[in-house]
Amino acid sequence: MIRRPALVDVVTALGLVTAALALRLRYWGGYGLSDDSIFLGEVRQILVGGTVAPDNQAYRFTWWLPTAVFCRLFGMTEVSMVLPYLIYSLVGIALVYGFGRRLFGRFGGLAAGLMVVVHPTDVRWATLIANDFAFSVFALLTFRAALAATDEPHLPRRAWLWAASALCLWLCYHSKVTAPVLAVGLAGLCLSRRDRLAGLGWFFTTALVLFGASALVSYVFAGTIFGPLQAELKFQGLLHAPLPGPGAVRDALLLWPRMLFSTDYLGNYYHAFFPHALVGLWLASCPLGLRSAPVLWWWLLPLFVGMELSFVRVDGYWVTGFRNFRHAHVFVYPIVLLVAGYLAALRRRTRRAAAVILAVLVVTGLREAAKTAEVTHTAFDDGRAVCNFLAGQPGGMVYVDPYLWGRCTETYGAQVSRWWTNTLPPDPPTRARLLAQAEPGAYAVTGGAREPVYTGPVWVPRAAELPPERFLSVLDRGGPVNEAWRPEPLRIWRAEAWPGQSYCLVSDDGVCRQ
Repeated sequence: MIRRPALVDVVTALGLVTAALALRLRYWGGYGLSDDSIFLGEVRQILVGGTVAPDNQAYRFTWWLPTAVFCRLFGMTEVSMVLPYLIYSLVGIALVYGFGRRLFGRFGGLAAGLMVVVHPTDVRWATLIANDFAFSVFALLTFRAALAATDEPHLPRRAWLWAASALCLWLCYHSKVTAPVLAVGLAGLCLSRRDRLAGLGWFFTTALVLFGASALVSYVFAGTIFGPLQAELKFQGLLHAPLPGPGAVRDALLLWPRMLFSTDYLGNYYHAFFPHALVGLWLASCPLGLRSAPVLWWWLLPLFVGMELSFVRVDGYWVTGFRNFRHAHVFVYPIVLLVAGYLAALRRRTRRAAAVILAVLVVTGLREAAKTAEVTHTAFDDGRAVCNFLAGQPGGMVYVDPYLWGRCTETYGAQVSRWWTNTLPPDPPTRARLLAQAEPGAYAVTGGAREPVYTGPVWVPRAAELPPERFLSVLDRGGPVNEAWRPEPLRIWRAEAWPGQSYCLVSDDGVCRQ
């Protein structure tokens, strides 16, 4: 029979996961990022070609293996490609609640879980193709198992926990090659609990077997035990990179702090105000006597330093790589757990202040999550609407920018193959000239958003570039308008006859239809 506290925790965790799922489905993103075609090609090669591409994704089976399974079961769809990351996100929220509950009590677990539920980075990227979620989840499990091992009085269970920690660290490595940085944090944890390390040999034995097997496989296929690192450097373009220009090192060092504490080019805080709260509570910890869990600092600080110092010596020069908005998800769990720990400590002094701070963080986090995720939600819905429209028509000529057409051919394939395209360039006068020459019955796509994370709206044709007397609107999506990423609503138009002329389209049965 389940004891009531355990049942309460299960219900609470399920409630957090349900709320998170509803929020993420509301702002569903799907397919559309610049790298998504790469990931789609990786999975397609596995399912169709029966091989894993020998690139920097080959060793990251924590994303491509579940993705390939879902695509095999449900087809090569957007949902199948995104589902593993959504599952990782939801599992991560339950794990964060459980870890917070163990460290700081039920309030701490609830606070940490709520902050991840509304975290802008988690909300936005959970329904995009973002394999960094795997690293975050296995990193949490690595430290969770190690901490539990140091607290476990029963030696056989302690041995299993140490082995589980090593297994999760290995899975981190097969999510991102920078995972060995976590070993520094584990060493610090062991040093701080050096009187509780019985059974630690199981960690080293398990790690030696697993990492040794990975090194052997790497040597067989790549000719070096450092195959994953070499692949990352090669596919990041770092093996023969030039000397960084003036200020490049400084800018690289400031990149992660800017991601954590500042806005992106659209004014969105990717991490809401959780990093700010952590700094503020840490500064207040001495005068107020607050304390969070040391294991979380051992998790966060070496990871942050390691990410900051991801410089590589190549041909005598220092170069940088592995910088991406989604990579910063690795900071989400340790930061919210640290904040939850300080709030739990503050709650013991004053319940009202802790509750108010938590409420402010959750509300502002929800606001930033909605702002941040709305961009990709709307943009990729625009692309989906165009592809669905073209897939449902008999075919013909369509005037469309290369980004949208590439999106349709990658995800819809044969359904849009009956269309001829006249690719619209980024130059507005050239686009206007091409559209003015459109044959009757041709379609044109204007407005909407494209890829709002890494590219702007330079490729977006505008409705003003169409000759108004010749084009009839057949689809108008409305929605938000912002010159930085969606200059006008998405519209699809059909070209009519030139003034004073008539035309007909001859169908398969030979009938002329106006």
